[in-house]
Amino acid sequence: MKMKFRIWDEEKNKMYQLGTETEVDLFQLFKSSVESEGLSFYENSSKKYMMCTELKDKNGREVYEGDILKTSIKEGEIITYVLFYQFGWHEKLISSPLNHWNDYFGFRETVKTMFSTEIIGNIYENKEWLNV
Repeated sequence: MKMKFRIWDEEKNKMYQLGTETEVDLFQLFKSSVESEGLSFYENSSKKYMMCTELKDKNGREVYEGDILKTSIKEGEIITYVLFYQFGWHEKLISSPLNHWNDYFGFRETVKTMFSTEIIGNIYENKEWLNV
């Protein structure tokens, strides 16, 4: 399995894309990738690490943890963001025209609707979506 990562640096207000990696030692992966960008790995309180889900939206863009998704349904649009929660990929509800029992959805439920789902931003660069 190939893993892809990105890092949000809150201090620099910048997203760093890390390449495709097959290394098992993730600590070394993060450390070397972060330091190659001139960042300090050990001062990482302002760094947010995100892994690729290996899924793509309807436009062919890879979906990462922290991405904000818009899924079109008959009743309107469901807005969620992707997170790793309780040992698996989930989506956290931001807004929906429907009533939901829970604010979290298993990500596999959305896999069926990826043909109608698109990335509209992420929770770090598009914080305005979190206040909807």
